[in-house]
Amino acid sequence: RPLAVVGPESLRITEAMVHVLSNYDFVHAIPHTTRAPRRGERDGIDYFFVTSDEMEAGIQQHLFIEAGKYKDNMYGTSLAAIQEPASEGKIVILDTQLKAVQRLKLFGDIHPIVILLKPNNMVDLQCSLKPAGSTEE
Repeated sequence: RPLAVVGPESLRITEAMVHVLSNYDFVHAIPHTTRAPRRGERDGIDYFFVTSDEMEAGIQQHLFIEAGKYKDNMYGTSLAAIQEPASEGKIVILDTQLKAVQRLKLFGDIHPIVILLKPNNMVDLQCSLKPAGSTEE
């Protein structure tokens, strides 16, 4: 069963979980993106780098549990990015939104374990939503 981490701190928590649990058959669902690889990023390891046309086609074919646009690039998590590692006995960790978890359940016999991360207070929530390196008050 996939492990879905949901909430404003999910990305940082998920990255730490994958690092700590990597010796125990836990893996991160590798997302798709239309942006160019950055230095050191590898296709199929960090992201699946695809064209806009490929991404749009996958969305139209309902191959993604979530997809969206950020800074003129598309990002998404495909169902295959969850099913393939799971078929190898791996536990897939997702950092995602609750809507994607609900959509995942529609695909059939996939019932994720969901961890909902709640901020302690509004100040923590606001800080977690600021972009990295932001100096705005």
